Amino acid sequence: MISVGDFEFPKRSTIMQVNTIEAKSKVRKEIRIQSMIDKSMDILENAVESFDQGATHLSLHPGRFYLGRRRSFHTAPNLHGSRTWVEFTALTSDRYERSLSLHTHSLSGFFGRAALSLFNAGNWIAPLHISIKAIQAIHHLEISIGNRICELDETLDEGQSLIVDSESRSLFKDEKSLARSMDDFPSLDVGVNQVTVQAQPSNADFFCTIQYRDFWI
Repeated sequence: MISVGDFEFPKRSTIMQVNTIEAKSKVRKEIRIQSMIDKSMDILENAVESFDQGATHLSLHPGRFYLGRRRSFHTAPNLHGSRTWVEFTALTSDRYERSLSLHTHSLSGFFGRAALSLFNAGNWIAPLHISIKAIQAIHHLEISIGNRICELDETLDEGQSLIVDSESRSLFKDEKSLARSMDDFPSLDVGVNQVTVQAQPSNADFFCTIQYRDFWI
C-alpha cells in the first residue's frame, strides 16, 4: 500500500523508486511515485498539499510513515480515457520510517525506582520521550537501558516534571526548555529492552510516562 494522506495509489498501475540522498547537510530519502490514476484528482491534490504542510504523511508500508514535503508533482491527462498520469516526488524530513502506532507506557516509581520491558519492532534504534513527575523532591536521575546509563543531575521539587525528548535531543522542566543537555539520550535497541528509571534520594516516589515509535531505516 502506497498512500499520501487519505489517498491510496492503485497497486497495479503504480511504480516507486526510493533513493537515499544528502540534502541540506542531512541524510534523507527521495521517493518517486509514478501512477495512472482513475480517481478524482482533487483528493490527491489536497493530500499533497497537506503533506507539504506537515498535516499528513507518506506511507510506503502498512503501519509506517515518512514526514517531508513534495519535491515535484506533475500530472498529464490521458487523451484516450478518463485516467490521469501522475508523477509525485517527495523529499523526506530525515531518513527514518516511523510506526504509525505511538507506544505509550505509564508507570509509578516507588523507593526511587521504576522498571519495565519495551519492544522496538523496527530495524533501527528508537528514540524515547520520557516524562517524569516528582511526587517527592528529586535531585538526581538515571535512565538505564541494558548496559547504557543516561545520568541527569537535575533537581525536581514536589509536583515538578522533567521531559527527556531524545529525538530532538532536548530537555524540558515544567514545559520550559533547559539550556543544559545530557551526554547520551536514551533510545531503544532493536528487539526487547529492559528500561529502568532511578531517582535520588532512594526513598523518592515519582510517576513516569514513556512514549516511542518503532524506527526503520
